[in-house]
Amino acid sequence: MKNGCTVIVLLCRINVYTEPGKMASTGFHDFPHAIKHDEKNAIWVFLLPMLDLDKRIETKSLYMPDNKNFCLRVKALDGLLRKREGVTIHEMLHVVNESLEDRGICPVKTKDTILKDLTEIANEYHIRILRMRDTEDSRIIRYRYENSDFSIFETGLTEEQGRELRYALRMLTRCKGFPKVKWIQKLCLAMDVPMKDDSKNILEFDVAIGKISQKCFQGLFLAIIEKKTIEINYLDSDSLSVQVVVFPYYLKQFAQKWYLVAVLTTNGKVLQFFELERIRKIYFTDKKYEPMEIDLDAYFSDIYGIHREMGKKPVTIKFQVSRGYIRPFIDDPIHHSQVLVCLKHECAIFSIRVVPNIELIHKFLSYGDTVTILTDCELRDEIVKNLKKSIRNYGLST
Repeated sequence: MKNGCTVIVLLCRINVYTEPGKMASTGFHDFPHAIKHDEKNAIWVFLLPMLDLDKRIETKSLYMPDNKNFCLRVKALDGLLRKREGVTIHEMLHVVNESLEDRGICPVKTKDTILKDLTEIANEYHIRILRMRDTEDSRIIRYRYENSDFSIFETGLTEEQGRELRYALRMLTRCKGFPKVKWIQKLCLAMDVPMKDDSKNILEFDVAIGKISQKCFQGLFLAIIEKKTIEINYLDSDSLSVQVVVFPYYLKQFAQKWYLVAVLTTNGKVLQFFELERIRKIYFTDKKYEPMEIDLDAYFSDIYGIHREMGKKPVTIKFQVSRGYIRPFIDDPIHHSQVLVCLKHECAIFSIRVVPNIELIHKFLSYGDTVTILTDCELRDEIVKNLKKSIRNYGLST
């Protein structure tokens, strides 16, 4: 505080001495620090993107990194900061961006991100990061761990982390329907977690994976994680055994079935869905793995189920639910886009915005006469066509 002004610091533990109209002096010269001054309200705002790394940091930064990319950056920075000679910001930026680009992630554009990452590392892992001048060129600043033997990824678990991991493993062993893969069993033994106790299952998935596909699940999981191209022996809809080579990307559960989401190596643009119960064998191949071009989050976000006809756009579908069946639709929506349009004495009207598909048709047909599609659309026409066919199957005229 200076001259009765209130000081707002975006990142803490930097001593600032300044006069109105001048730049802040922090002793950290890697980049300028912008200041805004509101004389009317006597408020100083300091835009300080970095903490002083020469001193031990005891407080948490207000910088909140994005977890996924931050973890990748930290892994790259951790190896560099162990070098006794230290590394420059530009060297760190180059190595981090190489790591990100190898995974198809947009590179970091400014050194401010790296500086903030260093602060977060110092805060999170209670390690001092030294800031030194280069022995040959004093204008160059280098950074390294004070203890060059320190490593984030080679540090043992704390007592609290070990306890949390044991809790997590114990929960997995008591989940009915969760695949009992071997690595969970081995980890339980290593962490001294009882595989069986006097307690029953405390959590249940919609569907359990059969014994035949237990090994498949583990193999598919590893193939996805390690980015391996695989050949699978699969039973098609006619129960004929076929061999296909695929790039595996995702494991998804829907309607009491597990699916492998992949693309054929011969056609890398069309998603294929393989029921795990039909996969008999998995073989790892030497064929180069190709990363997925489709955003699965976007693919599944506006559909019900797993199948989507490419090129179709979401439409708003209104449907009426009869009295006595309204509550289940409120508690368990068909789709995350579902909203209650209006509530009447005898019925309720809901709407969803989705791309119609075969799973959605079957879903609405399963409700029988309790649900009526109000929107005049392709989905309504398909449902009417299915209902007429069912009537004819019973020898009745439509």
